[in-house]
Amino acid sequence: MNTLISRANSWFGGFDGCLVFGSYKRGTILPRRADEHSDVDVMMVFDDGDDYKPQTYLSRIKRFAEDQYPRSIVHQDRPSVVLDMHHIRVEMTPGKNYGIAGYYNIPLDAGSWQLTEPNSFNDDLTRCNSNNGYRVKPVIRLMKRWNVTENNRSMASFELESTLVDALMFRSVFCSSYVDYLLASFEAIRWKTNTSRVDAAVAKVKEAVDDESAGYPITALGEIKEVFREV
Repeated sequence: MNTLISRANSWFGGFDGCLVFGSYKRGTILPRRADEHSDVDVMMVFDDGDDYKPQTYLSRIKRFAEDQYPRSIVHQDRPSVVLDMHHIRVEMTPGKNYGIAGYYNIPLDAGSWQLTEPNSFNDDLTRCNSNNGYRVKPVIRLMKRWNVTENNRSMASFELESTLVDALMFRSVFCSSYVDYLLASFEAIRWKTNTSRVDAAVAKVKEAVDDESAGYPITALGEIKEVFREV
């Protein structure tokens, strides 16, 4: 990412830098070998004083990517530009400084802007993770893996993360192990996704706990791997 940021700073005029946000910034991103849709979200922040439509900046970003990464795949996807470098996929969105710290205008579509605070969720996640013995981020990554492999991506990545943060914020009163947090996580999403898949996963996790307690750790590990597939 440092190379892309350096190239962007040199290439663009009227440019205020790159803002990395999303799951990469939060430390909850899955590697591409675990989720082929994983990408890094980067806001290309312009501060040129012009009142152009988003498509003008999208076209600039596309030209930048094609010029600086000629061997990579570049295309516009929704109001962003995707740079696929095979080992990493970067989704670049134009942004305009709004004048209030932390707030930016980003494309609603190719012709209009919308206001956003892209990193507002980060503080909630950091607080939740700290409140719960730093178990929340690893559990979120496991749940995202399950959502990809066992739940047909039924939940959007951010929806899953935000649901778990809301549910686990003060969960340390009731949870003391990763298993407790996993079971609490499945309960939190039960009515937001396929209930039968959630029930199947919970049953397997509980079977693994019982087998571990009975002295069958290899059997328990096998059952856990049925829920959270190895990469």
